[in-house]
This record gives sequence, structure tokens and C-alpha cells, in this order.
Amino acid sequence: MALPLSTAEAHRRITEYLARFSDAVSSQDGSALKPLLAVSSNSPYLLSIADTLDVFQDSSRLVNQTDKYSRLGEILIPHFRCLQSFQIERFVDACIAFEKAANAFLLEFRKWETGWAMEAMHTVALEIRVLAERADGELALSGKNLEKLLGAGSFLMKVFGALASIHLVKEFQKEHHRIMASC
Repeated sequence: MALPLSTAEAHRRITEYLARFSDAVSSQDGSALKPLLAVSSNSPYLLSIADTLDVFQDSSRLVNQTDKYSRLGEILIPHFRCLQSFQIERFVDACIAFEKAANAFLLEFRKWETGWAMEAMHTVALEIRVLAERADGELALSGKNLEKLLGAGSFLMKVFGALASIHLVKEFQKEHHRIMASC
């Protein structure tokens, strides 16, 4: 049987996750960011983070007290709630939290000048669909209206819009460079 996790060890693990997430963003490493967002992957690492969040319940303070992490707080804090909810199979709560994190991620994605986070955005879109399906299953069991998959479709349309705008910007930049080179 595993020993209970100390608060200090929980703090260390959460700080490590935050550093990995922040480093992936600052180094524009989409392949490193992708597994940190894959809630439904049953990754032992993400499952351990969910367990850790149960021990160290002040993760939002930890995120907000450091400039390096606070700029990503709109993504990280709901993502942490999602991990916890997913672990205890509260899929509606997980979906709601992930929707908040996903929308914040999409806002950041639109600010970045290159498509470096395309892999991570693909993971976010896939996760929102998977979580929505599970949430709708939970809603069906309680006799409530199924609504989460519809919301996932709306999010996917936002992603397509962001991808289209990136494509248009790249085309504009190419044309601008071509015109400037001919002058």
C-alpha cells in the first residue's frame, strides 16, 4: 500500500506540472504540451496530479502567486478542476471545467504568431468531445437534457475559425513579402 502523500510532496508535484506546462508554452513545444492536456488518456502522470490536487487544495493560489504561471491561470485552474472531477467520474463537472480551460487556451492560441500549438489544440478539441460524450451519458442517467456534445460542436467551430484566421494571416504575410520583394 502506498504511503499517504505529504503536503510538501504534493506541492512539489504540482509545481513540477506547472513548470512543465509553462516551459512547453514558453518554448513553443506543442508535443510536450499535448500530453499535459489529455485528461481522458488515463495517463499515470495526470492521474497522479489529480491525486495530488486532492492533497494540496490550494493550487489556484500556487498558480496565481507566480508570474510565470499566473499568465496561464485561466487555462490551468479550470484544467486542475477538470482533472479532479474526471478522476472521480463527475463528467459533467469535468466537462464544464475543461470547457473553461479550452476557451482560455483558444484565446491564447489566437495570440500566438505561429501554429506551434496545433498538436495541443487537436488534443483540446478531442478532449472536449470525449468529455462531452461522457457528460451527456451522465446527464442521460439522471434524466436530464443532453447538451454537452452540442457545446463541443460549438467549440470545434471556434477552433476552425481560429485555424482559418491563422491560414489567412499566413497568406497575407506571404503576399506582403512578395510585394515588398518586388519593390
